[in-house]
Amino acid sequence: MAARTIGGLLVLHVALFALPGCTPAEGGASDPVAAMNQGVALLEQYNYSEASKVFGKLARAYPAWVAAHVNLGLAALNLQNEHLLVAERELTRALELDSRCVHALVARGMLYQHTNKPVEMLRDFEAAAALDPADPHVLFQKAVGLLEANRLEEARALLEAVVKLQPSFASAHWRLREVYVKSGDTRRMTAAIQEFQRLEQAEAGVKIGIKYSEGGKYSLAIRGTAPPGWKGPVPPWEPRPL
Repeated sequence: MAARTIGGLLVLHVALFALPGCTPAEGGASDPVAAMNQGVALLEQYNYSEASKVFGKLARAYPAWVAAHVNLGLAALNLQNEHLLVAERELTRALELDSRCVHALVARGMLYQHTNKPVEMLRDFEAAAALDPADPHVLFQKAVGLLEANRLEEARALLEAVVKLQPSFASAHWRLREVYVKSGDTRRMTAAIQEFQRLEQAEAGVKIGIKYSEGGKYSLAIRGTAPPGWKGPVPPWEPRPL
């Protein structure tokens, strides 16, 4: 603290010092958890461009934060076109930080499927299925990779397991139709088509796609996390008006 006199008045000057751990990395948000929740809310509203800006700042400010890289990758994946290079870079970075991140494996596998890289796609989906062998969406994605590799018997067994886990999985029934066509099993092909049509008519079928939220729980943003070393609170994530 310093003091000086101006016009007969004593003026005090107080020097403010940043306390360790209270300030973000350069360019970071003052509350990265709140910023992450804002980015997730934008992603949930399919506002991929604005979400990518939020996640991009967080990924640069907190380079060891897996969720920031995954969520930026998801936003870029949904922006498509020239943004796919960003998606691959960020998802790969997330996996360098955590090789067991199923969100990153599934998203990158979907990216490789979209960009016609079947070998890389199957690799990522196999790794994801090994980490969560009970998730029907992950198993379905692995089965699609097996189909692309023309490994019909393995694909058939996996797809049949998927529809046992989740009978309403319309996309799995449709892919089973493809397997049965290739293997010449007309009876099972007909049954798979009929079940697919029944689910379609009832509007009760689960379908899988490349757009945000269309690939199961692992195609959704990672939420409820904080950057490494964060000392502040991490409240449960909930949507809020922006």
